[in-house]
Amino acid sequence: MEVRVAENGNFFIDATTRMGLPSTASQLLNMKNFPEVVYHGAHGEMTEPEYEKEFTAECMVKIKSNPGSWETIVPDDGLKKNFMPYDCCMIDGQLWFPPDEHSIDELGWLVASGDTPTECAEEMNRLADLLPDGCDASVEGLADIVREIEEAEEQGIKFTDQEMPEPSVVLES
Repeated sequence: MEVRVAENGNFFIDATTRMGLPSTASQLLNMKNFPEVVYHGAHGEMTEPEYEKEFTAECMVKIKSNPGSWETIVPDDGLKKNFMPYDCCMIDGQLWFPPDEHSIDELGWLVASGDTPTECAEEMNRLADLLPDGCDASVEGLADIVREIEEAEEQGIKFTDQEMPEPSVVLES
């Protein structure tokens, strides 16, 4: 549910009967019982999600393109579970992305998981290295998130008992 928080109370604004972006790719990768959660939820029954790993991260995969032109990539076999493309079709092992009125920049999400934040960040770097030439998953943004989490913890907001990775781990290539 989306709720607007105001000084004079909280107000419901949207039932959000859709999957979130980002977060859907993490759920598809990491939830062991995703089909059961969706099936039972559609029948009004709550099924507790079960997760493979404790942490996930998602980075947008981008490509530079020319207006009006189709883009195509051949994803590495090592990315099959972790690259979640959208608005595309696959023909003979190639992903094809049709143009819109501007250009194609965003291809989908790269998703990593791990039992610790550091393991998750290292996995994201490993996966980003498998992207085809011309594609980029801006993993550098994860360093900013690590800093934000550390600042929140300094203010008493607990994130995890796990040690956060050093920004240098996130920025490795």
